[in-house]
Amino acid sequence: MKTFLFAMTICIISNTVAQTTAPQKPKYFPLKKGNEWTYTSSTFEPFSNGDKKKSYPLAKSQTFNYHITDTATVDHKKYFMVMDNDNHLIQIIRFDKVTGFYYSRILLNDVKKYSPEKLFLKNYLPLKASWTVGKNADKITFKVMAVIKDTMIRDVPYKNVIELHENIPNLKLDKIIVIKHWYAENVGEVATYISYPLSNTFGDMKLELSSYPEGR
Repeated sequence: MKTFLFAMTICIISNTVAQTTAPQKPKYFPLKKGNEWTYTSSTFEPFSNGDKKKSYPLAKSQTFNYHITDTATVDHKKYFMVMDNDNHLIQIIRFDKVTGFYYSRILLNDVKKYSPEKLFLKNYLPLKASWTVGKNADKITFKVMAVIKDTMIRDVPYKNVIELHENIPNLKLDKIIVIKHWYAENVGEVATYISYPLSNTFGDMKLELSSYPEGR
């Protein structure tokens, strides 16, 4: 009997290990050549937190398109190349199939090299999960603020949406600037709220997904 129980225990442990080490697939950011995301922007008074009463009615709404054109090998790792409307490289992204982590890098034009990897998203994100990247003045904190089962963005329904805040220190303003990300399962980033001055405009900016034709 003891031998049988021991054998069953080993079997259960082996199955558990096999399940946890099985290759993962991207959950919140589909990475495939041809995928594209089109966003429509809205602009608000600085630090208004998206209050529609404080939006700029005369601000022209803009459209931003991001698409995956190809892959690149950097430091022996495979990345997907994300380009903008004008086919300028925005960032490169890779997904770790073992950990379920997403990493991004940008091209540093002054030295023609890529920045260090930034862990910006994870496959498994329970409420209040958090992590940090960088050190000292460059330290950025990510935190899950909400897990939303169903939501609507520009009259389009999305399921299993993660609200993830990226907290970036601003030494000039002596405050934390927050970028809010909303990721929908099997779709990618469906909305972004970028606080001033990181928005590179005269106020806060919100981007909402208006088109996602997968595999164009």
